[in-house]
Amino acid sequence: MDDADLGRMLGRNVAVASGKGGVGKTSTAVNVAAAAAGMGLAVLVVDVDGQGSTAEDFGAHARPGSPAATGNDHGRGFLGALLDGSEPPVVAARKGIDWVPGGNYLNVLNGAAGPARHGDLRAAARSCLAGLSARYDLVLVDCPPGNSVLQEIGLAVSGHVLVPVGADTASSVAALLNIGPQVRQVREQCNPGLRWLGFFEWGVDVTATRVARILRARLDGVDKVPRLEDQEGRITVRWSRAVAQACRERGLTVAELAAELAKSRAETAAALAGDYARLTRAVIGAIIQQEG
Repeated sequence: MDDADLGRMLGRNVAVASGKGGVGKTSTAVNVAAAAAGMGLAVLVVDVDGQGSTAEDFGAHARPGSPAATGNDHGRGFLGALLDGSEPPVVAARKGIDWVPGGNYLNVLNGAAGPARHGDLRAAARSCLAGLSARYDLVLVDCPPGNSVLQEIGLAVSGHVLVPVGADTASSVAALLNIGPQVRQVREQCNPGLRWLGFFEWGVDVTATRVARILRARLDGVDKVPRLEDQEGRITVRWSRAVAQACRERGLTVAELAAELAKSRAETAAALAGDYARLTRAVIGAIIQQEG
């Protein structure tokens, strides 16, 4: 299989990536997957992070006996697939959402020595995920923060890059600037079809209007990474500590939590679910537009 074939098969894979941790990469991957599945799409989530945080969002810890709990191998199957060239095992995390778990087994790859070895791992990842990815309408790849072999793998197996940025102005701008060179490097070395979907503001306090204005002014000065927008303008995802905590405690997506809670507490969750639905429509629309 040549690079062009691999590129086509990986073309609807979206790397959710950043140069900084704690900016909502895992929450974005899981909740965009949930929103897309709710629209009737077949979705795959691939966890390329050694922390394996998608397991928690899918309920592996909160719901013992659930598919996410019983199928969570902490990245062991994914590691084996990368090393022997097979397809990784897939877990049915939700209706319409399949999942390749990540976790601590993958951390051994960060010790891979030398650029040549990194290139081998990127090539192996593209090969082992291409056929699997082609069976889905959308694939979300949850990448680790920072400059690591695992993030290179996540970018190598994707056709698009989506970057959440947090409300911490200085570090968010720095993280946004840092991801650009890594995307360019992967594009030049192994994945020429890798494209920007852009960045969006995640964890926005809708009451902190002054902070939001400062953040947006700084982000508007970043010209290396485009901003993801739709017909209504900038894409933002609000922040609610209570909703985030409840989702993790119950092992639910935001939309599932909104459906489960009493009305008084569901309003915030429903608004947040609406943010993710809007983000999902923007992502799908941008992919279709780029496919031309």
